[in-house]
Amino acid sequence: MIKHIRIILSVLVCLMLFGAFGFAPGAQAAPTIPPQPKQIFSKSGDAGIRATQDSGAAVAAKWTLEARQAAKPLEVTISASDLAGLSADTSVGAPVYKPGGAPSAEALGKWTASNSRQATDLPTLQAPSLITPQGTKGVFDGYPGNYNTYFWNSYPFYAVGRLYFDDGVTSYWCTAALISPNDIAATAAACMWNADAHFWYENFAFVPDDYYGSGPGGVFPYNIGWVPLKWFGAKKSSSALGYDVGVLSLSGHPTTSFGWLGYTMNQSTKSLVTSIGYTTNFDSGGSTWVCVAETYPKKSGVIGQGCDMNNSALGSPGINHFTPFYSGSFINLAEAVIIGGATGTNIYSTIFTTNNLLPICTDIGC
Repeated sequence: MIKHIRIILSVLVCLMLFGAFGFAPGAQAAPTIPPQPKQIFSKSGDAGIRATQDSGAAVAAKWTLEARQAAKPLEVTISASDLAGLSADTSVGAPVYKPGGAPSAEALGKWTASNSRQATDLPTLQAPSLITPQGTKGVFDGYPGNYNTYFWNSYPFYAVGRLYFDDGVTSYWCTAALISPNDIAATAAACMWNADAHFWYENFAFVPDDYYGSGPGGVFPYNIGWVPLKWFGAKKSSSALGYDVGVLSLSGHPTTSFGWLGYTMNQSTKSLVTSIGYTTNFDSGGSTWVCVAETYPKKSGVIGQGCDMNNSALGSPGINHFTPFYSGSFINLAEAVIIGGATGTNIYSTIFTTNNLLPICTDIGC
């Protein structure tokens, strides 16, 4: 009996040694969570991250041209069952409007004078419809954005750019847009906090008017960022799609040279929007693509629109009352950000409301 016990113990020790050295069948490495930025919470409970005082220069230095060109798009899959499982819409109040602003000609000239691009033929811009939008699905116009020289150095195209970040292993990008003279950029919350694996991405930097990784005005690291508590506290991202909105405060004053979109909250779920963003199925994601379409309601703060962007367009702004080359109180207002769910003819966005954007804008000082 003692001999049998010794044999069994010997076998167990061998199995433990094999497992320790990675030879056990089906052995998997534990998931790696990246080093987390300093986490903070607002009085209302919204979740944020703050860059360290000396991290800005290091982040800007990290995102070299080569590093930006090597980054991959962050893509999030949203299934039909995720959308079907959302709760019904709730009333959020009257529309709110915050005006945008174009940069001064002097500030703009500092970077356009030293950057040029071969001119290309302009697309035919569609005039805004005077007919009340009916929420038509799968119908849209699309055309290149800052691929064209005339758009590349024109408002509001250059207020949209690429947001770079990483998870400690892989470098990613999303689309983001400047929405405040206080150097605030808006994007999808999924580009900041991974609500499925529950960790913050890090090393955020915004490049306005990015063109194949080559930003004409430089790299702008973040200072602080916020996402809604309902996104941060969700057990999984699909249960909080109506809160998939994030904001970042940027150093270096990018709005001085690139201006900013205004923003609006509580808009009708049936409206005419122009979405501008980076998507890998056009120009390999090197320049922006533009979709013009009517939005239609889904549920719980999520809207759909006809568009041929794919899921790499995450964070792209949907712009209400889009009016190229002009700024003003009720034009060029960001009203939503793309969150994915692309089908080839439609894509989905989280619409800005006083439930999702207002609290985090208050936290960050939009």
